[in-house]
Amino acid sequence: MSRYEKFLRESFRSPEELLNGHPLATPILSTLEQLLLSKNLSRYKPELVGTQPLFIDTPTSDIDILCHCQSWTEFRQDLERYFK
Repeated sequence: MSRYEKFLRESFRSPEELLNGHPLATPILSTLEQLLLSKNLSRYKPELVGTQPLFIDTPTSDIDILCHCQSWTEFRQDLERYFK
């Protein structure tokens, strides 16, 4: 395992951990669950990022998800398959 992979594995936390204490944690986690992100995109290691984990969101903030892919073509096909 490279130092980068080790850093990623040790640095990122689950959405539940990131949103611990957030007033909108339940609806945000429910949305992520409804989208089946952990199941459908698990091979891309989806990570919740953005304003919610930093507790600086507003009522109109969106949910930001980062994914890691080796092939943009495959990633695009999966996004279209699961979310079109």
